Amino acid sequence: MRIRPLRLLAWLGLAGVALLVLLGVAAWWLVTPERIRTSLEDQASRAIGMPTHIERLSVTWFPTVALQLENVRIGDPPQVTASELDVSAGLRGILSRRVDDAALTIRKSRLDLPTLLALVSRLTKGESGGAAPQAGSGFTIASVRSIALEDVALVAGGHEILASLRGRLDPDTLTISSLRAHTSGTSLEGSGTIAFENTPHATFEANASELDLNALVAFVNAATSGAAGADARSTPGGASAASPRVDVALKAGRGMLGTIAFTDLDTHLTMADGNIALDPLKARFFGGALDGRLSYIAAKPAIGLDASLDGADIAAILQWMGNTSQPVTGRLRASVDISANPTELTAYAWRGGATVKLTGGTIRGLSAVRTAVVSFAGRQNAGNSEGSNDYEQISGTFALQGRVIRSTDLRLTSPDLDLRGAGTITMPEGALAIEADCLLSTQLSAQAGRDLYRYAREGDRILIPLSIGGALGAPKVTPRAGDVMQRAIRRKIEEEAGSLLDRLLKR
Repeated sequence: MRIRPLRLLAWLGLAGVALLVLLGVAAWWLVTPERIRTSLEDQASRAIGMPTHIERLSVTWFPTVALQLENVRIGDPPQVTASELDVSAGLRGILSRRVDDAALTIRKSRLDLPTLLALVSRLTKGESGGAAPQAGSGFTIASVRSIALEDVALVAGGHEILASLRGRLDPDTLTISSLRAHTSGTSLEGSGTIAFENTPHATFEANASELDLNALVAFVNAATSGAAGADARSTPGGASAASPRVDVALKAGRGMLGTIAFTDLDTHLTMADGNIALDPLKARFFGGALDGRLSYIAAKPAIGLDASLDGADIAAILQWMGNTSQPVTGRLRASVDISANPTELTAYAWRGGATVKLTGGTIRGLSAVRTAVVSFAGRQNAGNSEGSNDYEQISGTFALQGRVIRSTDLRLTSPDLDLRGAGTITMPEGALAIEADCLLSTQLSAQAGRDLYRYAREGDRILIPLSIGGALGAPKVTPRAGDVMQRAIRRKIEEEAGSLLDRLLKR
């Protein structure tokens, strides 16, 4: 009685082994890598509209049933080259030779991003161009549900970025749940969607520990400007496509904009029709808070900045402009409206205007101005101190013209004297060419010679016209004696005329 169950188990075991062998033989017969490879090449070439070549294809059974494609090349010459591409198939898909809702994973590859976006657009729209083979004629990937990139070099124009992402494909939409991108000067993570219906529109949120903003903008611009053309090339008949729109809520801990370092970036980047805007643009530049708008106009082409900057370190700005001697210190508040050619974003590429106010610093050599004017005034207290280089405020409207900074309303206030004038500062040396009126403080004015005080004063302060040359940090001050004399003569004439009028009125 005990032998029969054992025999039954043995027969069942043999039957199971036989079934597995039959299934293996059936799978081997149905799953012939070479037949699948040629079938997929034909299907993909007709679906994409470009010749597709798969160098090698194999089937893996563990941990998941999938097709492994090696050295996949799309286009002639190749525009997309995938070294490793996995297609999740499932046992049912393998046996039926039709895969629905496949998952694509691309590894260790180099892809032309505009072409890739055009291909993804066609996948989301379910377009096959009549490429699906007839039933029983070959192996078919009927639909794709997700796509993943692992350490893939994305190329757009002459720019390249190493990226990893995971996304879900829905009708007309690619939803990217995670994105990591890295290149020299940039490391960011984000998520977003790309909608392909009508005008393609990408919407992202991204955070970067480090960001080369110029390189990122150039990469995205090259990708979007090339995507329409790539979509046209991959579309039967070459129909034109709308230029994509990109919106990115972007934050970065630190980075570079042109040749300027920044921290705490918070901006909204928009790209459409070749134009670019960072609006609003908030960040810290030169230690100060910038709040404004940066735009790129493709038709000119030109980059414009309209912003306010509060609390910036003027010494750091001068160093950026090439003057490292720190001739001026203090904190700057400014409103700027400037523009530059996008091909050259150096310190001297910008043109435009700025309203500036500097406070709480020093100008090396300011005491030399005091010494020159006090000596000219012939003050009585020769033992008085030589003064300091401190100033209270510098203000004015400045025009930026390459290396030349020009002002027509320059004003400086300090404990010993005030200046008001006009002229130029040429960088990076800081060469000065300024004509200014110098008003001595009331204390210093009271110590001047009696005649000078009488004929060169304005109110209760002596006014002396100056020519200031030399350079920032080492000014050369020359009182304009002729102008002082003319002013004294006019004052004398005014006094004599007033006296004569008084005598006439008394008579």
